[in-house]
Amino acid sequence: LTIAITAFQVQSGGHTTSRAFSSTTGAHISLNGFRSIEYRLSSQTVTFGTGLTWDPIYYALLEYGRMMGSARVEGVGVGGVTLHGGLLPFALEYWY
Repeated sequence: LTIAITAFQVQSGGHTTSRAFSSTTGAHISLNGFRSIEYRLSSQTVTFGTGLTWDPIYYALLEYGRMMGSARVEGVGVGGVTLHGGLLPFALEYWY
């Protein structure tokens, strides 16, 4: 039995799909297939996949007159903001 140590990167929705911008030269694991969005009106909760960027989530919630805090610009991946945070769209105006 041997153990191989291989560098890898897991990419969520991502800012870019170009491997040239990857932080590793090893395996690139994409979560792009996890792209579902489900809004539950009864509980007013949303469930969404980590392969998305925030844009489609914003537009899906607007159909219900709802919004949620996340990234300030378009094209930002769900996973990155969820794991390490970011500035919410109205954070500078209301919280800082």
